[in-house]
Amino acid sequence: SRSELAIPAGSAIMIGGKLSENMGANILFNGDGIVHVQSTYSRPVASGNAGLSYYGTMGHGPFIAIESNNTGLHKELAMFDSSDRTNAAQSMGLGLGKGPATGLTAFYGGNGVKVAAGVWSMGFNSTYDNGGLDNDGSLGSLFRVTYDTPQLAGWNFTVGAFGVSGTHEGTTSTLFENMTQAPGSMTPAGTPAPWFNDVNNHEVTSNGFDIQAQGKIAGMDTQVILTSVSDYEMKISPLTPPPPAYMTKDLSATSLEMQIMANNAWGFRLGYMASTNNAATANADTTTTSFGVNYNYADNVRFSLESSNQSPDGGTDNTQTQLTTIMAF
Repeated sequence: SRSELAIPAGSAIMIGGKLSENMGANILFNGDGIVHVQSTYSRPVASGNAGLSYYGTMGHGPFIAIESNNTGLHKELAMFDSSDRTNAAQSMGLGLGKGPATGLTAFYGGNGVKVAAGVWSMGFNSTYDNGGLDNDGSLGSLFRVTYDTPQLAGWNFTVGAFGVSGTHEGTTSTLFENMTQAPGSMTPAGTPAPWFNDVNNHEVTSNGFDIQAQGKIAGMDTQVILTSVSDYEMKISPLTPPPPAYMTKDLSATSLEMQIMANNAWGFRLGYMASTNNAATANADTTTTSFGVNYNYADNVRFSLESSNQSPDGGTDNTQTQLTTIMAF
């Protein structure tokens, strides 16, 4: 609006640094109101490093503290900017590669192996009556393991597995406080469902695996990513029976993404994703094909053009094109 100062939703301010010899912290503010906080303690142990990380995020899910791969468990590291249409971990909805989460994760990495496990709450710092990890005593669990294999034919491979589970107690409106709508519960007009502000159980389970490969094709730097979420289930139900639940999800998806850098400036991306709504009785499959091109004008300036075509069974194809400019100062 001409009379208002607006910050673009894609903007961010990041503040971070070293707090002590073995501890650091960072805070991120997004233009759309999303906030992330994280503090990590790490020190050498045996032939690697071990530590503990606390985090609170309104949009990046429970793996934000320890994820460094591009396979989708950390939203900011996904290959495509429109990752919800190109990456299986991002397409699953809330609570995996995106969504609100507060947690505590312990980790160890050494000799190519990284292992992490922790507890988390589906919400950002203020779930239900209490804050942060308290969450009225209901916490979920997570695990993550990756292995950097020996180099094969000039290619580097990382294989991994991941999973989350748990029941989180609280109001939907608070647990998903930064979301414009509750999952599967809003009318087209945006009116909350009658149970939106009730205290409910939010049960989440999910697991999958991922592979990240990096090498060269015809002398060009290439990255290939395979991400598979074999099971993503979410159920919102009242604290006391009887059923049925207010809302249930049962989803699975597999995505294959590839990026080739023709040179230091120009890169090209291709993506394919197949997803299934296992709770549906018909027209449950959706396939999405994507392509993208990016131009690195400078170390801190990148222009990206992406287009994806989504084809649901029995539905109408949906095409989305996105032009993004990324600038860092």
